[in-house]
Amino acid sequence: MFVIDTYPGMGHEDVTTVGQARNTGHWITIDMPSRHLHTCRARLVHSPAVLRRARKAGAPTHTRECARERAAGLERLAAVYRRETWAGVPHPGGCLCHECLTGAEP
Repeated sequence: MFVIDTYPGMGHEDVTTVGQARNTGHWITIDMPSRHLHTCRARLVHSPAVLRRARKAGAPTHTRECARERAAGLERLAAVYRRETWAGVPHPGGCLCHECLTGAEP
């Protein structure tokens, strides 16, 4: 999955992502809560499908350093949003978050 843009006015709570659908393998563009992000890292994208969808969505281009800073910031914000969303509440059955899938502590 590739994060191509964020919504800064909303505190980066949602991000626009490009990835392959689970069942069909087709490339899709979706908006999703940033709390679902884990291990964000900046990577140079070569995939024509991703680049095409990013241009179509009007995503800004960034320098490598800016992309690294944004990835680190999103990782920190995602952790905060996860803690706020599930503070003291057990996750629902069938939860697919990182902690539930790996058994890691939040």
